[in-house]
Amino acid sequence: MKKIFIISISVLLLWGFYSCKNKKNKDNDGLVDTTNLAKFNEADFFAKVDQSKLVEINNIIEGFISPVEMSALIKSNHIEFSKEYLIPTSYAKSYETKLKQALGFGLYSTDLGYLTMYKKTGMMVDYLLTISNLSNDLKVAQFFDFNVLKKIVTNNDNMDSLLFLTQNAFHQIDNYFTGANQSYLTVMIVAGAWIESQYLLTRVAKEYPDKNFKEKVGSQKDILYKLYEILKVYKGHPLFDKIITQYQKLVKAYDPVKITIQEAEGKVEYIDGNMIIYPNEETKVDISDSTLQNIIKVSEDVRNAIINIR
Repeated sequence: MKKIFIISISVLLLWGFYSCKNKKNKDNDGLVDTTNLAKFNEADFFAKVDQSKLVEINNIIEGFISPVEMSALIKSNHIEFSKEYLIPTSYAKSYETKLKQALGFGLYSTDLGYLTMYKKTGMMVDYLLTISNLSNDLKVAQFFDFNVLKKIVTNNDNMDSLLFLTQNAFHQIDNYFTGANQSYLTVMIVAGAWIESQYLLTRVAKEYPDKNFKEKVGSQKDILYKLYEILKVYKGHPLFDKIITQYQKLVKAYDPVKITIQEAEGKVEYIDGNMIIYPNEETKVDISDSTLQNIIKVSEDVRNAIINIR
């Protein structure tokens, strides 16, 4: 039942992405000569890419830690809120293309989820406004009622209502992009959301050493590898190539991590009134301290490179 990481609001946008067709050239090798950007035809590029692998995006969500689980870990470790973890909203001004706006949408939605967890209502309004502006740029603002969302945030109303409204909106965004043959925008949103989620998780793991956080970091390997393969579908596009290069560093850092599946007794647990169903299998994550420290360092470097991408 693992669905989303730290993102009370954002990574709900990962649900249900894609059922794409039309297999073309593998990894787009030779599709476009990106050494001459003046001749780069983005529309032509996206029309030719192989999108058959995008169906794998559905499997990525299963490895995201749920906000309930993360909240339980945070409470048990008495982890304090840190503003330093967040991306300044001023960065959004540099996301001037549709792809960068989609990237920013994923990044900031993750940060908004982090703020939601700690009920930082004052800051949440600023991030909500930033996401609103990005949604206007992406022409998906019609799927949000930001007046209602702002009211929920500022009045600290029922977060379940916030989750429901945003989940519904993100499903509509997914359908909109898919119908408009712009699946690359949702892929970029996912890339932004995951790397910011990874960064937040590793920052916590660094400052609050704990076996559970260590295993959560290690368990991201399978998700990372699948997302990396999806990003490579767009190999040959200048911006995607930059993202792929950064993700490749994390793939290498995760190489020593070993994940195995073992049989276990299924159980149901209630945390803060929320039901968590544990399957009848157990994932064993073998990750050394040195590998963890390297992943933490690389995750920070990659995330910082991506949020400053030009």
